[in-house]
Amino acid sequence: MADTEPLPEAPGEETVVVSPATKENLSVPPASWLPIPLGLVASLVSKLIYVDLVAPSFGIDSGWAFNNGILLFSCVLYVVLLSISSLLLYPAGWRPRIDCTLAAGTSLTLGTMFLLIGGILCWPFMILLWLMVTIVWGKYSLAPWRVGIWMGVGGVVIVAMANVLFHLLL
Repeated sequence: MADTEPLPEAPGEETVVVSPATKENLSVPPASWLPIPLGLVASLVSKLIYVDLVAPSFGIDSGWAFNNGILLFSCVLYVVLLSISSLLLYPAGWRPRIDCTLAAGTSLTLGTMFLLIGGILCWPFMILLWLMVTIVWGKYSLAPWRVGIWMGVGGVVIVAMANVLFHLLL
């Protein structure tokens, strides 16, 4: 037990022992706000520039890719913004940043495919999944890949909600 140190106790909580190898772990509550602004910014930028700049530059003028392109481009922007913000979440070392970004990208891709195939009927299941992950994992100090999964599922929910919001407002 010489290579472990206890975390400070909060009133009414038990002591959690963390080994030095896992010091890059992050608890969900400090990062719990992060998917919301990232998803809103990604959706707003996507709504503003996709039809005029992105779609014409790739030769997309009609069809499935044009109709769902704003959602897909929002997801790409979300992953880019998350990889930039991982510099704040994990200030030391590249490995935790890469783990977080890859896990977020994977869960965001799977969740977006779930939404595109199932439509708006699948969205409540994504919200419930995000709430479940937040409630269950919110008590623990999480490894970077788990934070990435949590941020990816949250990103799907926020990006879809923000795309609907900006479609109605703009």
